[in-house]
Amino acid sequence: MDEKSSYLCYLIFLIFNLTIFKNIDPMYSSAFIIDSELSHFGKTELDYHSLSYQTAIQLLERNSEFEPQFLIFAAMAPERYTGEVFVSARIKESLGLKNLFTIRTETASSSGASALHTAVYLLRSGAFQRGIIIATEVMSRLEREENNLLLGSVLSERQKGFAMSMAQGGGMIATRYLQQYGYDRRDLYLLSKKLHDNGLKNEKAHIKKILQK
Repeated sequence: MDEKSSYLCYLIFLIFNLTIFKNIDPMYSSAFIIDSELSHFGKTELDYHSLSYQTAIQLLERNSEFEPQFLIFAAMAPERYTGEVFVSARIKESLGLKNLFTIRTETASSSGASALHTAVYLLRSGAFQRGIIIATEVMSRLEREENNLLLGSVLSERQKGFAMSMAQGGGMIATRYLQQYGYDRRDLYLLSKKLHDNGLKNEKAHIKKILQK
């Protein structure tokens, strides 16, 4: 496969349901994840639309009685990476969900997290009871330097003034957390160990490594 024509894709789908109890404010009702599907992580010739459709259709066929009332598509700059536009609308049409309420969330590397929050707010508003989230990321269509500049464009002017990257900002937050709660760097091993152990159990995980001290 041509290195320049391939790219990394990561995709996860989450279906939500809302249980509203009588005489209880919907804002205090519970939102649940019913099912999820993950694509293989790695290089592929598929674009945002095709990869999203292939994974979503597996999930919907497995839950044939589930009828989503909204679709949230989360991605970071698909227009820049693959030149695709109106991706959420095209996915909706391909899935045969033409009349579905559809929106897109984009907050750089936290786009998936913002989609989760948005879904919960929609459910708790009382306007919807069921929905689907599609989160797709593409990274290697661009060279590393251009990727870094694209990611860095989300930083505030103050952060840029410190010549701070997103990785450096994360490191500073982690250091403050360790100091504030009395941990040290060795405790970070437990977090990394947990993540690697989970990866060993997932057949679609990109990295499978036994982590030992």
